[in-house]
Amino acid sequence: KTPLEVVNWQVNDFGRFVFVTIAERDTTGRAEQAYRTWFPDHWHMTPGEGVCPSCGSGGVLSFGMHNFGRVPVEVFYRKRKPGTVDPLGLSSLQDIASMDREVFNLVSRRQTLTYQQGTPLLAVSDPARQLKRVELSVHAFIPYDPGQGGAPPTFVAPPYESVRVLDEQIAGWMLTVRSSSGLSRGVSDQSVSARSGEALLIETADKSAMLKDLAAHAQDFETRLWKLVANAAGQAWEGLSIRYPERFDISTLGDNLDEVEKFLKLDPVPEVKVETMKAI
Repeated sequence: KTPLEVVNWQVNDFGRFVFVTIAERDTTGRAEQAYRTWFPDHWHMTPGEGVCPSCGSGGVLSFGMHNFGRVPVEVFYRKRKPGTVDPLGLSSLQDIASMDREVFNLVSRRQTLTYQQGTPLLAVSDPARQLKRVELSVHAFIPYDPGQGGAPPTFVAPPYESVRVLDEQIAGWMLTVRSSSGLSRGVSDQSVSARSGEALLIETADKSAMLKDLAAHAQDFETRLWKLVANAAGQAWEGLSIRYPERFDISTLGDNLDEVEKFLKLDPVPEVKVETMKAI
């Protein structure tokens, strides 16, 4: 489940869930939208408001007991928000809404310049002033004689310098957005061919560090999740562990492929072989 599907929750003073309500589809067919609420020892599913008039007293679609011993919900945090017992996390990406607004305004201004003000003007020679009006596209152009001597028609385009300045400003903001989101250490798209080895190493190290940090949190989350399942099944967790990769580069990919090749030589069952090939 994603955070968007979590409708409501309550935690105690120690941060443990009292209940969690999650939006789901009703499998009984009586309601398109339903909400399953998990408690420490049971769960029940209720319909969306006004969509199941025949559900009876309390509007409960279904009900069940469980032996997890607590609300069976684990939260995957990228970074937990300090100072609160609620299951709130901090995003790994900075808020780029203000930057996005600046880019939007600059692009809008550029479109105005290029479409409404940047359309070339057709200069038509008309010494006798017999031509009253010339229309091109959706704009009206006033004809005039550039040299008052019967010069041939010519296009006169407004200066492009103001548009070029906007292009530079937009590119600068886009670079700031990428840097703020951790996708680049200030290396612009225009300088891809001129990247130095040192810049590439720095950018690769940044991305590898982000992935390593994310893998560590995912490893912790999956460990907590499987411990919850093991406890509910009455199985011991001791001696078991979950390990995520700590390196993310081409050499690591080669090592992983070597391990897969050795594994396939062991001739696993067809189902396992299919899933392995999907992973590749």
